[in-house]
Amino acid sequence: MGSEDFKPAYMIVAGGFKEREERDGGIFWDDRDPDYVGMDGAVCGYIFRKNSRCDVDLGELKVERDGDTFQLLDDGVPVCTAIVNYFHEKHADIYVQTYDEFRGRGYATVLLGWVSDWLTDNGYIHEGGCAADNRESIGLHQKLGFEVDGHIRWAQQATGRQGHRR
Repeated sequence: MGSEDFKPAYMIVAGGFKEREERDGGIFWDDRDPDYVGMDGAVCGYIFRKNSRCDVDLGELKVERDGDTFQLLDDGVPVCTAIVNYFHEKHADIYVQTYDEFRGRGYATVLLGWVSDWLTDNGYIHEGGCAADNRESIGLHQKLGFEVDGHIRWAQQATGRQGHRR
């Protein structure tokens, strides 16, 4: 794949790191990007990819959808929310949050898996990211069979390719 065909991870495309780059004088990049081969930097995030179904069973739980927001209901009570962010033409990322009083019951696993299946069934590739220190998110992705497809890296100064900027 040539660099013109490469599509970086959502976290960079969305510009989430731009403010920090400007403030700290560093650079963030997706280490799968051919333009950054040979650059060295600290891993600050993981990029997970899922190309197949999770096959999550909702059991008695229900999912309500309102646009890009999905809500998991247990006996009619909202317990967890997922928001889908679409990027490029066929990629999507899912942000999941379980409400405090319902944490530790597996709701995030069920909802992330169910929404990931919904994306797969609708022709999307689920590619998501999380910070390198977010142990809960890393474990959640691994539990559902996601694989680490790349990393978001950071360096105070570009190394290996002096002066290279996006």
